[in-house]
Amino acid sequence: MHRRSSKLFLGKVLPEFARRHNNERSAEIISAAVALIQNAGLDEVSATEFAAAVTDQSLRYYRASFAVDVDSEAERKKLFADYNRIANIKAEQRIGATLVVPPKMRNWFDALANEALAYLASLDGV
Repeated sequence: MHRRSSKLFLGKVLPEFARRHNNERSAEIISAAVALIQNAGLDEVSATEFAAAVTDQSLRYYRASFAVDVDSEAERKKLFADYNRIANIKAEQRIGATLVVPPKMRNWFDALANEALAYLASLDGV
């Protein structure tokens, strides 16, 4: 298991999940949900009602997935050990997954993830 995965999970994933869980980004998430639901063909009033459900903590599920080159139950437990740092989330709401890939492909996943993060960061200024 890569130390980078553990560092990424603790340093970036968990803090974002906590911000989401604490409704720190609710307005922006509801706005995005309304747009997605409207694209599905629902009227604005229905879309807003459905989107408001995103603030219901009991309906949320959090999924973290990592590409790794070594996998075992012990390694997965170590990687996701701190998933319970987010208060008021039941175990069934926390999903952790790994995809075992050769080291060369793991590097490709890292590069792809960095590009995705750079793109998302560029949206913050929009």
